[in-house]
Order: sequence, then C-alpha cells, then structure tokens
Amino acid sequence: MKLGACGNIASYQGEKRSGRKKAAGKTASAFPRETLHLSRKAAKGCGKRPESRPELNGELQSLPEKKWTVLLYAAANDDLASDLLDNIREIEDNAGSGPEINLLADRLAPPDYRPNDYGSKVISQFYYLERQDEQTEASRVIARDDRIKVNSAAHLEKSLALAMKKFPACNYLIIMSGHGSGFPGLLRDRGDKSLLPLSALQKALKNAELQAGVDKKQVVLGFDACMMGEAEAAYEFKDVANYYLASPSETGVSGWPFHTIMREPRLPEFSQREMIDHIIEENRDRICLTETLSAFDQSRMPQVKEGMDQLAGAILRDKPEKEPLRLALRAAEAYQRGSGVSEAYIDLGDFCRRISSSRKIKDQKVKQAARNLGQVLQKTVVNEAHYAGKYPDATGISAYPAHQSDFVPEIYPNHDLYPNTAIGRDTRWGKAMDYLLS
Repeated sequence: MKLGACGNIASYQGEKRSGRKKAAGKTASAFPRETLHLSRKAAKGCGKRPESRPELNGELQSLPEKKWTVLLYAAANDDLASDLLDNIREIEDNAGSGPEINLLADRLAPPDYRPNDYGSKVISQFYYLERQDEQTEASRVIARDDRIKVNSAAHLEKSLALAMKKFPACNYLIIMSGHGSGFPGLLRDRGDKSLLPLSALQKALKNAELQAGVDKKQVVLGFDACMMGEAEAAYEFKDVANYYLASPSETGVSGWPFHTIMREPRLPEFSQREMIDHIIEENRDRICLTETLSAFDQSRMPQVKEGMDQLAGAILRDKPEKEPLRLALRAAEAYQRGSGVSEAYIDLGDFCRRISSSRKIKDQKVKQAARNLGQVLQKTVVNEAHYAGKYPDATGISAYPAHQSDFVPEIYPNHDLYPNTAIGRDTRWGKAMDYLLS
C-alpha cells in the first residue's frame, strides 16, 4: 500500500493499539461535511434496558431486543489475517456489548494461527465481544464451526442468521472484512484463490433476514475491503440493505479505525444515518490510509441502474464518435489496482461530469443522459470521504469500464463474470463499454 502523507505505518499501528488517533493528510469530500445530530428519541421498542449477556448453559437463548447488533465477519485466511484479528482486539480494548448494543465477531482463521499459515480449511469462532480490562473476563466464544472454507456461503448464512435471531435489534450493522475485488466477489481464500460471489453473499443475507424476520430497512451493510464501493456491487444488495458502506478504491491493510469508531459513548443511541456518518468521519481523520469510503442510499440503486442503462443505450443507439468518449473515459478518476489485470474501476460520477461538460462530445442525448445519471449519483452517495492527494476528482462511486471479458479467469477461478452480475443482466452498460473500447 502507499502511505502518502500518513508516514510510517508501524507508528500508526502502535497508536491504534494505544487508542490514539493518527493525524492524517489533506482530505476532501464531494459533499458538505455534516454535523452529527444525535436522535435522542429511541425507536419504538428500543428503549433503555438492563444489561443482558448470553447464557451458555444448554441451548443459546435469544437476548432481549437492543438498539444495535454489530457483526464483524473477519475472513482471516490470507495475508490480511493479523490485521483482521487486530481489529477484533481493538473492539475489545475500546468498547464492548452493553444494554443497547451487541458487538459480535465471527473470526475465521486456521487452527493454531501463525502468520503466513494459510490452510484450505479454517475454524470459525463466533464471539460475543465485551470490553477487556482487569475486571472483565475474556470475550466468550458462543458458537464454533470446524473445517470450513473462509468464503463458505453456507457458513456465512449460518453466522448472519445467528446474529439476527439470537441477538435481535432495531438496527444491524454487518461488516464484511477481508479482500474485496468489486463485482467479481470478495473474501479471497488464499488456499485455492477462490472468491465468494456477490450473488452468494446476497442470497445468504436474504435468507438470514427471512429466518429472523428482519426487514432490509433495518440493515446497514459495510465492507472493510478493497474496491467494493462500485455501482455493480451495491446494486446486488439493493433488496437486502438500507445503506451500503464501502470503498471504491483499494484500502490500507489496517482497515477501518475500529479503536475510534467503537469507543464513541453515544454509539448505541445512533440512528442508521448517524452511524454511517460517524464511521466515515472517523475514517476521514486518517483518509490517506483508508483512501476512500462512501455510503449509498440503497433505495436509489434502481435509479442508478436505470441511469447507467439510459447512458449506455444512448451510446449504442446514436453511436457517437468514439474518441471523445474514450478521452472522457481515460481522463476520469480511476481506482487502479497494481496487479496488471483489467481491474481499473472509474469514478462513475466523474465520468458523467466529463461527458456532460466536454465540448468535443457533440451528441446532446448522450450528454443529457450523463447529466441525468450524475444527478442520481449525487442523491445516492449520501456521504463520502476521499484522499485528495491521490483521488482529487472522486465523487464516491465507481463502475467497471473495460471489456466484459477482460477479467483473467486464472486469477480468480470462480469469480462472477460481468454479464452474470445484476447490472450486467439488467443494463446495456457492458455492451456500451465493449463498443467504446473495440
């Protein structure tokens, strides 16, 4: 990773462990920074309650409903393993479950974990996290699963259902932590290089919600992972989450600053919007490590899909001169991975802005379609932060601009092909990109 203005990563990690913030470099946002206004009125059924902890004698009983249940799903079977495990320790060191919040973690790692020890099977330990100090016993493992793959869809569904059924809440924050690649999938298994397809994650979350009787409006879905702040990825989850929190770019190996996010004393009282704003603001303070982080209003993703389809349709129907559009594509802010694979996502808002303002693009229908999509994107991205030193023109949401077939299969053997994604099926975007780049 590139440190930019952040300086020495070891120094920053030391400050994370001690609970202090690291001053970061220059930051910027495409949206005004908002002051957090804490909603003092609790939602119906979410008033203050005495502290309750899961009893482990016999079958695990459901706890009384709380305001929040937070689940960190840490897929620690690759080169991020030590950092993901550190994140769980950060939560224990700075916060813990309480009367209005359940803090949970599903830690998936090889038995007797050692650095760079990547087995084909892992052990899942599902924790109820409690604040660690001299008077408090260690966080307890309340469920365990042996010999599973780190990106097993069946285990993920089981974990999500456990969190929702046994730890009921008015709001759920699900954080998927591990390697991400945008539309091809996430949670890479270092053993066989496989990814969890986004369609499998969507199905697991949908099934868990059905089992627990949870409505999508109760769910905030977050990704402490690279490249997931993509329109194609977010659209997959339009029917299972109210808000979507992810980075369009690569992110630093240290991940989100859980030590500052979780120690906020007002956290259990936050509304969903206050929660996502809080997470983004804490990342903004060290944005040269996170690089980017955005929050999407998932209710607007059908409009994003429609806008992408209308722009693609105008390009395919009118067949304007290709070179000016290619120039806009090449000039748009890009989130480029260093692998050499065609995995460079463009900033979708910046691409629309460049089309609509270009004097070289003469087709007015194409320019109007770009303006319309840009306006939808501004309403969809409800908050975002980006490192201005690296992504000066970022607007917070990306898209895949290359040939549909460019993703190299041997890199990720089971990845989702672009035409198999929901955006690929429901829009002409992939065909338009193929036309422009042919």
